Amino acid sequence: REYFTFIKKTHPKIAIIDDDYLKGWDRAYGALFPQCSIKGFEYTEGEPRFVPETASNYDLIILDLRLTETSEHNESDIVDIDEMSGMKKLKEIRKVDPLVPIIMCTASNKSWSYQTALNNGSNGYWEKESPDFGIGSDYNLKNTLNLINTITEVLSWSREISPVFKQLDKITSLMHRQELRDRIAW
Repeated sequence: REYFTFIKKTHPKIAIIDDDYLKGWDRAYGALFPQCSIKGFEYTEGEPRFVPETASNYDLIILDLRLTETSEHNESDIVDIDEMSGMKKLKEIRKVDPLVPIIMCTASNKSWSYQTALNNGSNGYWEKESPDFGIGSDYNLKNTLNLINTITEVLSWSREISPVFKQLDKITSLMHRQELRDRIAW
């Protein structure tokens, strides 16, 4: 119960960007976070895509690493990680909203995915369960708790640091105003 306390108190608006959102992840996230407002964006033909300019409408974005690519779960998966569709979407979002909390998720357990996501602006990383592998209930529980813990850490960080960055942004914009620069000119 303690894992859900922060999330229950904050009722975050969450955007889920995933090519498999409507293949069961919608129900999984909905059951896990019934108190949250969740908007899913399925990356399949004909479905509406997430628009980076709307990022500030959300308290959290959970973004899949592979939105258009498929995984073979072998050495053929070794690709230029910066060119993956989820990584490109992460960069697009960061250009318009550097503060919105983003958790990158993937069924890949490759360490370079984790590090590249963090280096490109992801605030957290979650290795979701691949439906291609039979994984035990003990792992399922630990993985779910890991997601909840990651969300809690990312949202806590955001709530503490966002006001500071907003004030710095305000100061910066004030410093760009000519009349203010004239008043403080030495």
